[in-house]
Amino acid sequence: RREIVVNSLEGQIWPESLFKGCGDILKAKIGPKQRDPSLHLIATTLQVLGIQWAFMDEQKQFFLQLLQLAAIEVRMQMDEKKLETTFKQAELMTCCFLILEQCIEYMATDQLDLEPKEKQTTYTALKGAFNQVMAVLTRVSQDKIRDSANPRDKNFVFAIVRALSAWLAQETTAMRPAIYKLLPFMLKVANESFHDLKAWRAGPKEGTQPIDVLRIMLPALCHFAVEDEARRVLFTHKQDEVLLESLELYFSIAH
Repeated sequence: RREIVVNSLEGQIWPESLFKGCGDILKAKIGPKQRDPSLHLIATTLQVLGIQWAFMDEQKQFFLQLLQLAAIEVRMQMDEKKLETTFKQAELMTCCFLILEQCIEYMATDQLDLEPKEKQTTYTALKGAFNQVMAVLTRVSQDKIRDSANPRDKNFVFAIVRALSAWLAQETTAMRPAIYKLLPFMLKVANESFHDLKAWRAGPKEGTQPIDVLRIMLPALCHFAVEDEARRVLFTHKQDEVLLESLELYFSIAH
């Protein structure tokens, strides 16, 4: 579907109109009734058109405003609330995670020229958001909801681990003791998503293809592999065997 949209963009004005409209919304004083659907729309647009859509005016203001808004929304929705309350906002949070993932991945390419103050503001926003993400994921790992069979709950946990993995691929020093404690649960979630994908590919391939969180987690795992404590966790939980299984699957797909 993404290819169909991208291949039909020539001569179309809607991406630019959508960019201008969303930009006006982000600059305005808005409440949840306007903000939430805007974040849904922007997340979907980024998935289809890619992060370059956020630079249609060849400026960085829209990108920075979007990153700040998504980071603030994550902090607000995950700040010391009951897990049930947070999980009720799963759809909105997943949209914010998708936005933050794309922003982080783009910044990692070093194509974005930021002033020192902009760098500090951006890092502070991301660190604040992912501190809350870690806190919530830690609570999930200790709560009965971690074993929920509800697809909505399960997919939300996948989305949390996926977003945190994108951040940890770039943030390689902070919060290490807390990360090491959380790593076994993250591996459990990532491995479960991988096995869901493997089972889907081995069957009639009905429904939407499952997301492989383990594949998305690989860049972060590269950093963990050179850290003594993290490496101990990886081997203790036999993660090397799952990674080999993953390599075998993707090589079989490619060849």
